[in-house]
Amino acid sequence: MSYGCLECGKRVTVGFATFSIAQFGVPLCLEHQRWLLQAESRGRPALFHLYFELHARGIPAVLDVLPGTREACIRLTGEDVYLRLDPRITFPVLREGFNVTRRDYYSHGHIPGYPVVLAERLMDRPEYTRNTVDFLISLLGLPAPLSHGRAPEFNYRPPADRIDFRTLRVEASEIRPENPSESDL
Repeated sequence: MSYGCLECGKRVTVGFATFSIAQFGVPLCLEHQRWLLQAESRGRPALFHLYFELHARGIPAVLDVLPGTREACIRLTGEDVYLRLDPRITFPVLREGFNVTRRDYYSHGHIPGYPVVLAERLMDRPEYTRNTVDFLISLLGLPAPLSHGRAPEFNYRPPADRIDFRTLRVEASEIRPENPSESDL
Protein backbone atom coordinates (compact mmCIF):
# COMPACT_ATOMS: atom_id res chain seq x y z
CA MET A 1 0.00 0.00 0.00
CA SER A 2 1.40 3.41 -0.87
CA TYR A 3 0.44 6.74 0.59
CA GLY A 4 0.50 10.25 -0.73
CA CYS A 5 0.95 13.41 1.31
CA LEU A 6 -2.54 14.71 2.04
CA GLU A 7 -1.32 18.27 1.46
CA CYS A 8 0.72 18.05 -1.76
CA GLY A 9 0.09 14.50 -3.02
CA LYS A 10 3.79 13.56 -3.05
CA ARG A 11 4.35 9.82 -2.53
CA VAL A 12 5.73 8.89 0.87
CA THR A 13 7.06 5.55 2.01
CA VAL A 14 4.84 3.28 4.07
CA GLY A 15 7.03 3.64 7.17
CA PHE A 16 7.09 7.41 6.89
CA ALA A 17 3.33 7.57 6.31
CA THR A 18 2.73 5.25 9.26
CA PHE A 19 4.74 7.53 11.52
CA SER A 20 2.89 10.59 10.21
CA ILE A 21 -0.52 8.97 10.73
CA ALA A 22 0.44 7.85 14.24
CA GLN A 23 1.75 11.30 15.11
CA PHE A 24 -0.56 13.71 13.21
CA GLY A 25 -3.46 11.50 12.16
CA VAL A 26 -2.84 12.20 8.47
CA PRO A 27 -0.13 11.13 6.00
CA LEU A 28 2.20 14.07 5.36
CA CYS A 29 5.61 14.44 3.71
CA LEU A 30 8.46 15.80 5.84
CA GLU A 31 8.08 19.32 4.44
CA HIS A 32 4.39 19.43 5.35
CA GLN A 33 4.98 17.91 8.78
CA ARG A 34 7.24 20.88 9.47
CA TRP A 35 4.64 23.23 7.97
CA LEU A 36 1.94 21.78 10.23
CA LEU A 37 4.05 22.20 13.35
CA GLN A 38 4.49 25.90 12.49
CA ALA A 39 0.87 26.43 11.43
CA GLU A 40 -0.50 24.94 14.66
CA SER A 41 0.78 27.92 16.61
CA ARG A 42 -1.67 30.14 14.68
CA GLY A 43 -4.81 28.00 14.70
CA ARG A 44 -6.90 25.89 17.04
CA PRO A 45 -7.17 22.10 16.64
CA ALA A 46 -10.79 22.35 15.46
CA LEU A 47 -9.63 24.37 12.45
CA PHE A 48 -7.21 21.61 11.45
CA HIS A 49 -9.88 18.91 11.92
CA LEU A 50 -12.01 20.70 9.33
CA TYR A 51 -9.05 21.51 7.08
CA PHE A 52 -7.81 17.93 6.79
CA GLU A 53 -11.32 16.51 6.38
CA LEU A 54 -11.80 18.90 3.44
CA HIS A 55 -8.49 17.71 1.94
CA ALA A 56 -9.39 14.05 2.48
CA ARG A 57 -12.54 14.65 0.39
CA GLY A 58 -10.56 16.33 -2.40
CA ILE A 59 -11.82 19.86 -1.71
CA PRO A 60 -8.99 22.34 -2.36
CA ALA A 61 -8.58 24.47 0.76
CA VAL A 62 -5.89 26.77 2.10
CA LEU A 63 -5.23 27.97 5.63
CA ASP A 64 -5.44 31.73 5.45
CA VAL A 65 -6.12 34.85 7.49
CA LEU A 66 -9.58 36.37 7.37
CA PRO A 67 -9.35 39.66 5.39
CA GLY A 68 -9.26 42.67 7.69
CA THR A 69 -8.45 40.56 10.78
CA ARG A 70 -5.65 38.42 12.14
CA GLU A 71 -7.94 35.45 12.65
CA ALA A 72 -6.99 32.12 11.07
CA CYS A 73 -9.58 30.66 8.71
CA ILE A 74 -9.91 28.28 5.79
CA ARG A 75 -10.28 29.61 2.26
CA LEU A 76 -11.80 27.27 -0.31
CA THR A 77 -9.78 27.82 -3.47
CA GLY A 78 -11.76 28.26 -6.63
CA GLU A 79 -14.87 29.16 -4.62
CA ASP A 80 -13.44 32.25 -2.86
CA VAL A 81 -15.31 31.27 0.29
CA TYR A 82 -13.89 31.69 3.78
CA LEU A 83 -14.76 29.30 6.61
CA ARG A 84 -14.42 30.65 10.13
CA LEU A 85 -14.89 28.76 13.39
CA ASP A 86 -16.33 30.60 16.37
CA PRO A 87 -15.86 29.04 19.82
CA ARG A 88 -18.48 31.37 21.34
CA ILE A 89 -21.34 29.84 19.35
CA THR A 90 -23.04 27.03 21.23
CA PHE A 91 -26.18 25.11 20.40
CA PRO A 92 -28.07 22.62 22.53
CA VAL A 93 -28.56 20.47 19.41
CA LEU A 94 -25.85 20.26 16.75
CA ARG A 95 -28.36 20.19 13.89
CA GLU A 96 -29.44 23.65 15.03
CA GLY A 97 -25.90 24.85 14.25
CA PHE A 98 -26.34 23.83 10.62
CA ASN A 99 -29.69 25.64 10.37
CA VAL A 100 -28.28 28.88 11.80
CA THR A 101 -25.23 28.66 9.51
CA ARG A 102 -27.47 28.09 6.48
CA ARG A 103 -29.67 31.06 7.38
CA ASP A 104 -26.61 33.26 7.98
CA TYR A 105 -25.03 32.19 4.68
CA TYR A 106 -28.11 32.96 2.59
CA SER A 107 -28.77 36.29 4.32
CA HIS A 108 -25.18 37.49 3.73
CA GLY A 109 -24.53 35.63 0.48
CA HIS A 110 -24.49 38.82 -1.58
CA ILE A 111 -21.59 40.33 0.39
CA PRO A 112 -18.28 39.34 -1.25
CA GLY A 113 -15.78 37.78 1.15
CA TYR A 114 -18.31 37.33 3.96
CA PRO A 115 -17.19 34.19 5.83
CA VAL A 116 -19.28 31.12 6.50
CA VAL A 117 -19.25 31.04 10.31
CA LEU A 118 -19.44 27.62 11.93
CA ALA A 119 -19.64 26.68 15.58
CA GLU A 120 -16.31 25.27 16.73
CA ARG A 121 -18.25 22.62 18.62
CA LEU A 122 -19.11 21.05 15.25
CA MET A 123 -15.52 19.70 15.17
CA ASP A 124 -15.59 18.03 18.62
CA ARG A 125 -15.78 14.48 17.27
CA PRO A 126 -14.77 12.93 13.92
CA GLU A 127 -18.36 12.18 12.95
CA TYR A 128 -19.36 15.80 13.66
CA THR A 129 -16.54 17.02 11.41
CA ARG A 130 -17.56 14.56 8.69
CA ASN A 131 -21.19 15.72 8.91
CA THR A 132 -20.09 19.37 8.82
CA VAL A 133 -18.16 18.79 5.60
CA ASP A 134 -21.21 17.00 4.14
CA PHE A 135 -23.28 20.04 5.12
CA LEU A 136 -20.76 22.42 3.46
CA ILE A 137 -20.73 20.32 0.28
CA SER A 138 -24.51 20.60 -0.03
CA LEU A 139 -24.67 24.26 1.09
CA LEU A 140 -21.95 25.54 -1.24
CA GLY A 141 -22.57 23.06 -4.07
CA LEU A 142 -19.00 21.74 -3.95
CA PRO A 143 -18.02 18.96 -6.38
CA ALA A 144 -17.07 16.37 -3.76
CA PRO A 145 -18.50 13.07 -2.54
CA LEU A 146 -20.70 12.89 0.55
CA SER A 147 -19.55 10.53 3.27
CA HIS A 148 -22.88 8.70 3.77
CA GLY A 149 -21.84 7.69 7.27
CA ARG A 150 -18.47 6.17 6.35
CA ALA A 151 -15.74 6.38 8.93
CA PRO A 152 -13.08 8.99 8.14
CA GLU A 153 -9.95 7.61 6.54
CA PHE A 154 -7.71 10.07 8.38
CA ASN A 155 -8.38 12.17 11.44
CA TYR A 156 -6.09 15.01 12.56
CA ARG A 157 -4.53 14.54 16.00
CA PRO A 158 -3.97 17.72 18.03
CA PRO A 159 -0.63 18.13 19.86
CA ALA A 160 -2.12 17.06 23.20
CA ASP A 161 -3.03 13.63 21.73
CA ARG A 162 0.35 12.92 20.16
CA ILE A 163 3.02 10.53 21.30
CA ASP A 164 6.20 12.16 22.56
CA PHE A 165 8.72 9.66 21.25
CA ARG A 166 11.57 11.37 23.11
CA THR A 167 10.12 10.31 26.46
CA LEU A 168 9.46 6.67 25.58
CA ARG A 169 11.54 4.06 27.34
CA VAL A 170 11.83 0.56 26.07
CA GLU A 171 12.73 -2.00 28.66
CA ALA A 172 13.70 -5.36 27.33
CA SER A 173 13.51 -8.33 29.55
CA GLU A 174 14.29 -11.82 28.54
CA ILE A 175 11.61 -14.35 29.34
CA ARG A 176 12.85 -17.83 29.95
CA PRO A 177 10.81 -20.88 30.72
CA GLU A 178 11.07 -21.93 34.30
CA ASN A 179 13.01 -25.08 34.97
CA PRO A 180 10.66 -27.81 36.01
CA SER A 181 11.28 -28.79 39.58
CA GLU A 182 12.20 -32.35 40.39
CA SER A 183 8.96 -32.79 42.29
CA ASP A 184 6.95 -32.14 39.09
CA LEU A 185 8.68 -34.96 37.24
